[in-house]
Amino acid sequence: MKKKLRQVVTSQAKWAANLTKKIYRVSYEQTGSLLIAEIKEYIEIKAQRPKFVRKRKAIHLKSVLNYKDNRIQINKIALPSKDGLIFFRSDKKAINFLKWLFSNSCQSPDDYIDNNELLQQLADIEHLKNGKSIDELLEVFNFMNGSYILKLRGRTATEHAVLKISNNKVQGYAYIDLKYQVTNSEILNKLLIPLNDDKGIFLNMVHQYIKTRKTYINTN
Repeated sequence: MKKKLRQVVTSQAKWAANLTKKIYRVSYEQTGSLLIAEIKEYIEIKAQRPKFVRKRKAIHLKSVLNYKDNRIQINKIALPSKDGLIFFRSDKKAINFLKWLFSNSCQSPDDYIDNNELLQQLADIEHLKNGKSIDELLEVFNFMNGSYILKLRGRTATEHAVLKISNNKVQGYAYIDLKYQVTNSEILNKLLIPLNDDKGIFLNMVHQYIKTRKTYINTN
């Protein structure tokens, strides 16, 4: 953070020079987690509408992975929809995910995919003999369409941050020190700082986080 600030105030760019002239105080807030920081950043930018901060680009999802009856399909998203297991910004990203999936599995794409064109793109994958099954690898993504709690790093060594997701919306976040605070839903709800996620922007941030880190607590 300090390095980034130094880059701004020492930059020769016109926008940076104008911004530097208007800075009179710099403050920060510890969040513990980059995901919580991104959510709070979005909230502040939306509320304050700062002149020198670029608006977050809308994320357009174009492909979806469907998994049913041991069959995997990659389909185009014709209309805004929540039907599907995992959503991607392009077919290429969906293919790259499948390459990761089967390269970490002991199973073959032939057992799960009927599309010959798709199978050709996965033909050169080397499988792990001791890899996990496809069901095990995809298990974490099933939580994206349910209710769960995402466990994150806290602001101190003994603290955790948690995000509660329910009915495909991020309900809020909280900081906890004790295990029973997250396992007891009544206590957790009292600790939650509520979030308004009507457009699903926070949910998309969570999905991107889960794809890369896969850290969660199921509450079903």
